Amino acid sequence: MQASVTRKPPVIASEVVNACVEGAEWAWREIIRETSPAFLATARAMLQDRLAAEDALQETYLKAFQNLKHLRDRSRLVPWMYRILMNECRMILRARRAKPAVSMDEFPLPFEDPTDATEQMAAQATVEALLSALPAKLREVFVLRELHEMEYVEIARALRIPVGTVRSRLSRAREIWTEVGKAALTHEPAPQTS
Repeated sequence: MQASVTRKPPVIASEVVNACVEGAEWAWREIIRETSPAFLATARAMLQDRLAAEDALQETYLKAFQNLKHLRDRSRLVPWMYRILMNECRMILRARRAKPAVSMDEFPLPFEDPTDATEQMAAQATVEALLSALPAKLREVFVLRELHEMEYVEIARALRIPVGTVRSRLSRAREIWTEVGKAALTHEPAPQTS
């Protein structure tokens, strides 16, 4: 996966979190400003639908705002919000039950030469196809690790699964990513995943 696609998880200063808990509107706006690009990219990668991703993001912020006072370890704000976001994405996927259409037109894939839109569109279509080949449970771990460079422990906390499960899901996701990617490059049918 290209390094330009990865994003570090956002970091929110404890002063901002404390001010938000105390009702400072500027602090909540700062949290949204700092987290929304990464959260939206995560939701888009999971749901592969811009509007559904925006809905998941909106519900995440609403639930986080309503429950922020209950967060015991305020230094864990971002992983806690990732957990809320992942739960929202799961609920949307469960409700959908049908295979989602691939659409990640705003997923950033910058190139040195921005005039080469054709190359960027082709690369983006490839990333979308590869992500859509991953089952949802593998995709969520893959997105958090490979796109957002979260640590295994952070992913485990965000998804409420053991670290060993994170490792095994990530390993399987990488295998599928590689198999499907090779098939796409050689124009062979992709192996079935389930």
